[in-house]
Amino acid sequence: MRTLSERLLYAIEQAGVTQADLARHLGVPRSTVNQWFSGRSKNLSAMYGARAAAYLGVDPLWLASGEERISPPGPGNIVTELRPTRVYDEGDPLDDDEVEVGRLTLTLHAGTSRLQWEIDTSETLRYSRSWCSRKGFEPSKLATILADGDSMSPEVKDGATVTVNTDDVKPRSGYVYAVDYQGAFYFKRLFVEPDGAIRASSDNPDKVRHPDWVIKRENADALSVIGRAVQVQNDM
Repeated sequence: MRTLSERLLYAIEQAGVTQADLARHLGVPRSTVNQWFSGRSKNLSAMYGARAAAYLGVDPLWLASGEERISPPGPGNIVTELRPTRVYDEGDPLDDDEVEVGRLTLTLHAGTSRLQWEIDTSETLRYSRSWCSRKGFEPSKLATILADGDSMSPEVKDGATVTVNTDDVKPRSGYVYAVDYQGAFYFKRLFVEPDGAIRASSDNPDKVRHPDWVIKRENADALSVIGRAVQVQNDM
């Protein structure tokens, strides 16, 4: 049975594309694709495997495991076509419809109360201006933050890159916000109580480790909202 790297090499040769083309389509760094082709990675995640198979025109089961499908798969659960993505190298000029979003100089803690500052200028995210316009976002008000901890898992996993809209700082019940609470930084889902208090809740169901907080109305100054989380990038 062929290894993953052998299956990928065969598939791109048959499709007439390159490793760079595959990386560009999947929206991943070329170094990630190089690991697949070099044999350092033995398998693909379900998300990348399905997208790579669709792009290369091969059976996802065969690409993932080398096994041949005995019978056709059942109905899928994707109701839209894959949308093309691309990667870019640092320093590449922005397209006319692109904006670049930088990373804030702090690590936001999704679980612990540790305070840790971080300056990270190694990467930025790019979004289309049309996406910002459609969502009503001012590009200059967007920033990315790294999540540290698992209190907001599964939606915001440890190490996730979260884009926040710093122009949206008035708490609305049920939304996830980046907050500064008494000098420590968190992602929390906020709820406005009838008496004006703010309840900060974790998505993690383990309420022993991650109990809700209630900030009384008279103590509202202890909570500062940095921005509302509008997009999350997690590893599978």
